[in-house]
Amino acid sequence: MRLKGTRKNSNLPAAVSPRPAKISPFMLVYFLSSCAVARFPRPEYRPPPSAAEREVELSEFEVPFTANLGPLSEKAETLVPKELVSDGWEKLASSPVGDVGVRYKLWRGPLEVAVRGNAVSVTVRGKYWLEAGHKIRAGLIPGLGLPWTPFASCGKGDEPPREIVFTVETALSWGDEWRIEPTTRILPNAHPVRCRIASLDLDVTKPMDDQIARRLSAVAEMADKYLRERLDLKAAVRDTWARAGGPVEIDKDVWLQLNPECLHVTPIVGDDKTMETRIVLSARPVASAGKAPPYRERPLPPFAVGEPGKGTFSVAVKGEISFEAAGRQLTKSFSEATVGSDGKKIRVEQAAVYPSGELAVLQLRVSGSFSGLIFLTGRPAFDGATLSLEGLDYAVETRNVLEQANEWLLHGDLRQKLAKLARFNVVGEAENARAKLEKSLNRRINGNLALEAKINSLAVTEVNMTADGFRTLVLADGSARMVFE
Repeated sequence: MRLKGTRKNSNLPAAVSPRPAKISPFMLVYFLSSCAVARFPRPEYRPPPSAAEREVELSEFEVPFTANLGPLSEKAETLVPKELVSDGWEKLASSPVGDVGVRYKLWRGPLEVAVRGNAVSVTVRGKYWLEAGHKIRAGLIPGLGLPWTPFASCGKGDEPPREIVFTVETALSWGDEWRIEPTTRILPNAHPVRCRIASLDLDVTKPMDDQIARRLSAVAEMADKYLRERLDLKAAVRDTWARAGGPVEIDKDVWLQLNPECLHVTPIVGDDKTMETRIVLSARPVASAGKAPPYRERPLPPFAVGEPGKGTFSVAVKGEISFEAAGRQLTKSFSEATVGSDGKKIRVEQAAVYPSGELAVLQLRVSGSFSGLIFLTGRPAFDGATLSLEGLDYAVETRNVLEQANEWLLHGDLRQKLAKLARFNVVGEAENARAKLEKSLNRRINGNLALEAKINSLAVTEVNMTADGFRTLVLADGSARMVFE
């Protein structure tokens, strides 16, 4: 309902009064009747000018993805036997007197799984002995088939077992379409001292190397499959982006909307027994009360690899102190004190607030030495902690009547006392909401995605008057991540 009034020159601040209009004695009797009940013209209701909304700071939510290498190590153990023993003599070469062959035994310790940057390696450290032998051709001694005859050995007899090291390495890199591409290779074997037959210029460790290489090839295929399956983020990226666009009810009629703008993945890095990458979601989250904000569907951004985010967020919490609530708060504040001047006192029975352009009108129903409705105006001002009505003074319409009546309300410090009471502790209300907001932010978004957050600081950054009340903007800064399970 639009309330009509007689205010003139509404652009003037409350502390400035135009030249008083002449009021007849009849009108004075009407406004200040003998029954001590005052009736003043009501300042016109006018909605305040719209205030530009401050842009919310960009926040970064990280979704870490980890591949545990423990199961990979266990699977590799089953693919590489604890011992490798040759099946008799294995022909390796020929000599003028017959075939040259080897037989061997290798035993290993536990497989070693290590991470270096974006690569994971599985290392086999083993010890072995090996014998080289001849099988003389039967033609040299007609009718006689001779057995294999050892003629050289390594790591046997008086010589301690020889050492050998095998390593399979899988390097992980990002491919297109948000998928991990593993590349596995078997590194050159490391033999501290190789076993060679100098007279034949022959390295007799090759059969044993080939046996281990075949086993490690199976490890390489298994590692590729294991890591590719666990670090396939395409579905997770699509789900994270889709869910981030919709509002989430964090309390009754309180909604959090992340407002995502872009996302990227981070380079793959390893730590101890894990490989990790992250989805970094950049967004401008806003929490607001009332009806659920509309779902904002946006196409999935193109694939991109970037650096890890800061893991910090800044949630803009939009709130509003309605004029009705402001009136109740002021009524309570005024009711706890009796104000007066020169021996005369008034008591505020009820307070109400409404806008008149850029000014807020304070309507007070008072009783005592003076009874009735009086109107004051002031400009809403926020000092970082408290909302007050700056320059609070009698409305022009009220002052005109009081001046011609020489009313005592104009004298003394009554107006200053009222101004001190007409204040709102905005920051105190915001601090009371810290624990509740933090608890609400730690919640599951869907079956696979959960938000974890900690609020480090909370600050009221803006207070603006609207047609319905005082709109507040509270920035809650903290650290956050999203966990995909």
